[in-house]
Amino acid sequence: MKCPQCGYAMSETDLDCPRCEKLKEQERIDSIKLHPVAPPMPPPAVIQPQYSRRYVEVNHTLAWVAGCIPLIAIGIGGILVALGFPSWGLSVVVMIIINSIICGIDLQYLKKLGLNTTPLSSGAAAILVPAYLFQRPQVAGGGNGYAILWVVLFIITICIPH
Repeated sequence: MKCPQCGYAMSETDLDCPRCEKLKEQERIDSIKLHPVAPPMPPPAVIQPQYSRRYVEVNHTLAWVAGCIPLIAIGIGGILVALGFPSWGLSVVVMIIINSIICGIDLQYLKKLGLNTTPLSSGAAAILVPAYLFQRPQVAGGGNGYAILWVVLFIITICIPH
């Protein structure tokens, strides 16, 4: 008996042509060689951000109040001078105390929101109000407007004749 496709002489016990089977196997191997199957891609790496930052609605009112404290100190100083106190030194002490209290309340507010307040509670920001106000936008977002306001008003406070 002969194979109907290639004419190869098959034995009576062969169900399929051995020659055609070999040719099909060779074609499959050649096809794989011509069109290799790419190995499966590894799953994409999960990139963890260095700082996980979620969106938090932050109220900047306390920072603006802290920025206005030198203006309040001018008023307090004027009242103290009118009451007979000869020096503006007391108004500066009052300004420092009020600033410290407001910045402390603001720091607790930011901690309560879950923000990383480490830059605000260490170094110069823990002691100096302008340093705190300039570093606050790194933690809470926003701009430096309240810090610039504080500096301008403080310079005006110093320039007022005593």
